[in-house]
Amino acid sequence: MKKVNDKSQIIYVPISNEERNVIFKLAEERGVLNHKTLMDGEGNSSGYAGELIVSKLLKQHGFKWVGEGNRDCDFISPDGHTKIDVKTKGNAYQPRPDFDCTVPQNQRNQNCTHYIFVRINKDTTGGWVNGWITKEEFRDIAKPRYAGQAYNNAGRLTRDNHDVVLVSDLYPIANIQAIISKKVA
Repeated sequence: MKKVNDKSQIIYVPISNEERNVIFKLAEERGVLNHKTLMDGEGNSSGYAGELIVSKLLKQHGFKWVGEGNRDCDFISPDGHTKIDVKTKGNAYQPRPDFDCTVPQNQRNQNCTHYIFVRINKDTTGGWVNGWITKEEFRDIAKPRYAGQAYNNAGRLTRDNHDVVLVSDLYPIANIQAIISKKVA
């Protein structure tokens, strides 16, 4: 199966004003998470926005959002075997294949089978689904990035440890059916 090699494979999903209101309410209720992030833990709205746009793609395949109580994954398949965790970052413009996708090292033990990576635009009116990868494949190819190292070409320093792959290491979200049928490359 081919991986993301062109910006056209990174799809944009809009977020309505009504959906944004729900996102901001959930984020306010949740409060500040991890002060070590670039946004000092204030990025909850981006996380909820990422989950929302992924839910628009997954619900047609029977996936259910597992809710706040589960810290291992965000979505689970009808048979319970596929568990997807959505990893979201903020972004000013459409990502490219050379953009990075990260999983905090303190989340390595999450009980998920796949990751879907998303970038949300700054005004939360939409976001880009970069693609997906199995957790096993992510672990095999990810490189560590430690606190104090620069983010790709952004010039900002990371505040905590992450494992990193590039968008070009992901499978296009258009191939989402492979997650369901377990026909992974």
